[in-house]
Amino acid sequence: MKNGFVSIKWEITAVISALVLAAILSMSYFAVKAQREALIDAMEAKGAELAVMAAGNAAEYLLVGYEIEAAKILKEMADNKEVKYALITDKKGMIIAHNDMTMAGKKFEAPGIRISITDQNDAVYRDDSGGKFIDFARPVVSGGKVKIGEIHVAMSYEVIEDALRRAYFKIFLITLVVLVLSVIASIITAGRLTGPIEALAKGAGIVGRGDLDHRIIIKNKNELGMLAGTFNSMTDGLKKAQEAALEKRAMEKELEIAREIQLSLIPQKMPRIKRYEITSYYQAARTVGGDYYDVIPLADNKSGFGIVMADVSGKGVPAALVMAMASSLLRAQAAKTPDPRECVVEFNRELFKRIRKGMFLTVFYGILDITENTLEFVSAAHNETIIYRKKTGQVDLMAPRGFPAGIGEAGMLEQQLVREKTQIDAGDKIIVYTDGVFEAINESRQQMGMEKFVEVVKKNGDKTGAQMKESINRAISDFTGDFEQFDDIAFLIIERTD
Repeated sequence: MKNGFVSIKWEITAVISALVLAAILSMSYFAVKAQREALIDAMEAKGAELAVMAAGNAAEYLLVGYEIEAAKILKEMADNKEVKYALITDKKGMIIAHNDMTMAGKKFEAPGIRISITDQNDAVYRDDSGGKFIDFARPVVSGGKVKIGEIHVAMSYEVIEDALRRAYFKIFLITLVVLVLSVIASIITAGRLTGPIEALAKGAGIVGRGDLDHRIIIKNKNELGMLAGTFNSMTDGLKKAQEAALEKRAMEKELEIAREIQLSLIPQKMPRIKRYEITSYYQAARTVGGDYYDVIPLADNKSGFGIVMADVSGKGVPAALVMAMASSLLRAQAAKTPDPRECVVEFNRELFKRIRKGMFLTVFYGILDITENTLEFVSAAHNETIIYRKKTGQVDLMAPRGFPAGIGEAGMLEQQLVREKTQIDAGDKIIVYTDGVFEAINESRQQMGMEKFVEVVKKNGDKTGAQMKESINRAISDFTGDFEQFDDIAFLIIERTD
């Protein structure tokens, strides 16, 4: 168990106890506040009543000069412990009767500092000892007409403070009892809750260590029981997910191997050809793809090189497998057949025997003769070949008739296939490619289109093949933005340098 661990049992106990204590203190605060206000109201009413009653009783004595009799009335009042003092002053503020007659004849000054007034405009004072009292001042009138002076009756807050102290003590006892009971109840409740939770925690630890066959058994028919069932279901799902992840990892490894094999079939470095420069680019839409290109030195023709660009229908592993098979068949046929049309016809016959129904590929195959500076080629339903003419700065599009390889009857391609031949002058560039270039899609599902592709080629015709490649890729990237690549992209730029 880690340092600093605190059981949830004690956390629950602490929370419940804190809530109970907060509730008791809140109720006690409002109860004490209400009681204090009620006591003050009662004291103010009582003090005002005493002052009025004493003023009435003493008025007649004072009118005939019987100050002693009036003082007796005041003394009887002061015998009440609630009364701090009782006195009567004349119109000039001189004491004429007092519960302590030694004060008679002196100027009246309240023994303390005035701190506030009540709702009835009676002054509240604090004396030197810190105690508070209210001075109830009422007129002394004889017969309802003659004002003799003013009576002052001081009521001490001590009575209120005593009552509040008793209330505080009772609240303390109640709080203590309730708090003890709540702690006991919360410990019992927390114990019933934390038992299943502890089982869940231990089960999670076991599963975390890799035992996905472990099951948690909780018999409670409440949320904890449901949680245990959910945890067991999660463990089952985790086990399946782990198995799926292992399978996926194995598949990814296999795909990576397939990608390496596929890339090994695509030339990573173009052969050195006198007076010619070949620039290539390939990017699969998935880990593996179905586009394929090749440059094949022809053994029986030292001045000839076979140029291949093929696009298998579909994407992913099936297309890659067909591509691998097609590349080996086409290389083998090119080595023994000097005529591009005959080469593709024989290649199609062999491919048709092996390819799965519904799959096919388009193929460009040409023979570059570096002595005659010609390109003789056929197109098995492949894209138009783009030729940039250095002399005119214009672009030719050549698309000899053809038929896809591997589809229909083997003889259908032979009936449709037409051979073309073109001259290559110094500075000319031939671009063969797959449809992933001009069919690149942006987020609005719009295709870049052949017109834009041709425009990029024409605009960069005077640049090197490497520079043109960068311009083509930049145009595709600018058009598609962050939208996911939809199809495999491949192209070759064949440039005559002199």
